[in-house]
Amino acid sequence: MGKMLTFLNKMIQKFQLKLMTAALLSALFLIVSHDKLYADGSPQFKPDTTKATNLMIINTQTTYGTFAGYSATDDDRLYVRINNPAQEKIYFGIGQRSTNSDWYVRIKDPNGNIIFGPQKLPTSNAQGFISYHSQAIAGPNVVNAAGYNGYVCNPTIGLPGAYYIEFNKGSGTTVAGNTELSLGIFDVTVVNTSSNTKVTGRLFSKTGVSIQNHIQIHFMDHSLFMARTVQ
Repeated sequence: MGKMLTFLNKMIQKFQLKLMTAALLSALFLIVSHDKLYADGSPQFKPDTTKATNLMIINTQTTYGTFAGYSATDDDRLYVRINNPAQEKIYFGIGQRSTNSDWYVRIKDPNGNIIFGPQKLPTSNAQGFISYHSQAIAGPNVVNAAGYNGYVCNPTIGLPGAYYIEFNKGSGTTVAGNTELSLGIFDVTVVNTSSNTKVTGRLFSKTGVSIQNHIQIHFMDHSLFMARTVQ
């Protein structure tokens, strides 16, 4: 009789665990589905300026690995999709840096060729620097006078596909390991040069981005998925 009760208790516990797991997955699915947005930068992942939400750039960091760094592999890159190289350009800028040490940025085409940079990131009012959150919301000033003066990158002629942005500390060429940079403001905008309008939903990644203040974002399949911690 005792063995039978023990067996039944184990079965009940397993059943309860399955129910809890199913409920948790359902809740996460609802949260993620509700918060699905197209991703281009601060306007999507940081619409609320009171939240300390940051994009984390990391190169072989001992705890979190790599994201959007020179050492990034296919799954850890920050991509920008170009559909029509003849009529599209990439504009981007950054702000609210966690450090003013030298960091560089470059952009590669789908074949791995460097088509922009290496360019040292600005630390104050200069091309490529976004001083205010409202400027990131507005986008580059070529489409909105209230926006920022962004860097501009011309895609490779005749080559559509997934371009990618890479960052590195201290050098434009040599990978610096175990480094990280937090960006409180960033924007990457594809502009249609024929209509002079923004094309949304082009920024994506196959992996996650480390984010502070109880918010974690994942750039996947050209969309921004946000999972908020319930307090």
